Formats: sequence, C-alpha cells, structure tokens
Amino acid sequence: MHNWENRVFQQNPANASRNNLDELFDNWLYMKHILCFLALITILISCGPETEREMRTYVILNETNNNVTLLLSLNNIDELNTYVVLGTNEIYRGERLELGNLTMLPETTTPVQSLGADEVAIVFDDEYILFFDVDLSNEEPVFSNPLNRNPLRHGSYEFIGDDEFLFTITQEDFENATPCDGPCE
Repeated sequence: MHNWENRVFQQNPANASRNNLDELFDNWLYMKHILCFLALITILISCGPETEREMRTYVILNETNNNVTLLLSLNNIDELNTYVVLGTNEIYRGERLELGNLTMLPETTTPVQSLGADEVAIVFDDEYILFFDVDLSNEEPVFSNPLNRNPLRHGSYEFIGDDEFLFTITQEDFENATPCDGPCE
C-alpha cells in the first residue's frame, strides 16, 4: 500500500474495524493451531508404553509327611472360603492372572488375587495350625509374621519358570505350627 492509501484506510472507521476483525481472526487461527499442536503432543505422550503386565500363577506345595488342609479366606466372607487338602508332594495351583510388573516392588506384591485369599490357614493333620494374613487397607500391604514364610507375600515364593512361583510347606513349618487342642477349625 502507498502511504496515502494507508492514511485513507486508517481514517475510515469501517476499515479500522475490519482491520481489527482481521487481526482477531488471525489471532484466533494462531491459537487454534497452538491448541491442536498441544493436543497432538498430549496424545503422543499418553501413547507411551504401558506398565508391563505379566501372567503369573502362585503354586503351594506340601513337602511335609503330613496331610495339609489349606483354608483360603477372602475378606472374612464364608461364601468365598476355599478348602484344599494336600497330601505329601501335592500342589495347589492358584488362578493364572495378569498382574503388574514385579520389578516395581516385589516385596509388596501379593498373590491375593491368584490364591483368592487374604488369609491362609495351614492345618497339619487337623492337629496343628499356622495362620497368615495380609492387610491391604493401607498404602502398602502389611503382612503377618514370619514374613519370609507368609504365603500371601510374593517374596516368600521362588520362581520356578513359565511365570509360576512356588511356596513350599516344609517340615519346619509343621514344627513351628501351634497345636489346636482338639480339631482345628
């Protein structure tokens, strides 16, 4: 534009408002492009790799010379109790479940879902009992003692391959069990 055209354009109020509208429209387009760009970046960031999921099965083996009854209880609801009788060298295999990655916090990982229990009673020949539980109401699970022998704590299991983890009931467990003073219930 020539200098004189500029002055005429600026002096005419209709042209000034048109100029403002053009400027607003240009700003709106600019902001629209920025918002679309930010939305695209957000989508790309959220499409990152998810936490790795792993299939796992927890297995309990009776390696004692005694018959063992496992009482698996969930939330103290009788309808959810499971009773499993294991002879010598027999196993109980929990459900095969997809769970979070163990590399996060293996000591706070718990097989509650696989076993379907947050309390486990191990009864030997209906005369001696060991009781274990885990409290999941806190930020991190709170396990009963002894920690290294609690079948509700992943750290008490050993990896045996094929995404399976084994807890072995030993003769030492039998020796540490408490007498029931009558039939164990």
